[in-house]
Amino acid sequence: MARTMMQGWGTVKAGGGIAWEICHNGEMRMESDLENWLRWHFYRKRKHSKRHAAIYQFRQYLRTLPKGSVCIDCGANVGDTTDLIRRKGFRVIAFEPDSIAIKILRDRFAGDPGVTIVEKAVGASNRKAKFYQRPGAGGDIRRTEGSSLVKKPAHSDGLVTEMEVVDLPAFIANLGEPVALLKVDIEGAEAELLEALLDSGIHRSIGQIFVETHERFSPELASRIEAIRSRIQANNIANINLDWM
Repeated sequence: MARTMMQGWGTVKAGGGIAWEICHNGEMRMESDLENWLRWHFYRKRKHSKRHAAIYQFRQYLRTLPKGSVCIDCGANVGDTTDLIRRKGFRVIAFEPDSIAIKILRDRFAGDPGVTIVEKAVGASNRKAKFYQRPGAGGDIRRTEGSSLVKKPAHSDGLVTEMEVVDLPAFIANLGEPVALLKVDIEGAEAELLEALLDSGIHRSIGQIFVETHERFSPELASRIEAIRSRIQANNIANINLDWM
C-alpha cells in the first residue's frame, strides 16, 4: 500500500487507506465523516473513483453498526484504520505480522481494552511461512507497508523471517460472536484468503468485507483476483468490496 499526497484539498493515503487532509501548516488530520460525505457528493463521486467510493462506503457502513461491534483489521500496520474504527466505539482485532510496525501499533493502543493485537499473518490455514520485509524498513516506517507472505522484487536484500499464519476462516468461525467488518490489506496474499473465505462460506456471517487487491504484483495473482471477482458477481455476493485501495 503506497502513500500518496496531494496538496490543498487533496488526501493522503496512509496506514490503511483512510482519507486525510493536508492542513495549511503542513500537518495532517483525519478527514471527518461530514467532510468525507460532502467531498464524495460534491466532486469525488463524479470522478468515478473506485477507491474513494470504497472509502465512502466503508465510513457510511460504520455509521450503521451498534457500539461494541467486532471488527477485524488484517494488515493493520501502524493502526490508522484500527484507530478510525476504534473512535467509533467498536472493538478491533488487529492482525499485524511486521515486527517494526507492530511496535508502533502496540504503543498506540497500549492500555486500550477495545483493541486486541495479534502479531501473526492471516491466510487459509494454520502454518508457519516465510515473511518478507523490504530493506531499510527500520529507518523508514513506510517500507513496512510492503511486508508480505508473498515475495516481490522489492524484498531483495530485506529481512526474511518465519511467521505464524492464522487460519482466518476458522478463527472467525470459532470467535463466538459475529464479525461486523473485515478489512484486508495483506500485500498480495489476499487471493488465498478470499478463496478460503468463499470456499468455507464464512463470508456470509460477516457484515462487510473490504479488501485491497494487488493484481499488479504478478500475472498469476491478477488471474486469481479476476476469477474471484467473477465468482463474487456470479453468486451476487454483495458484502465483499475488492476496491478498498
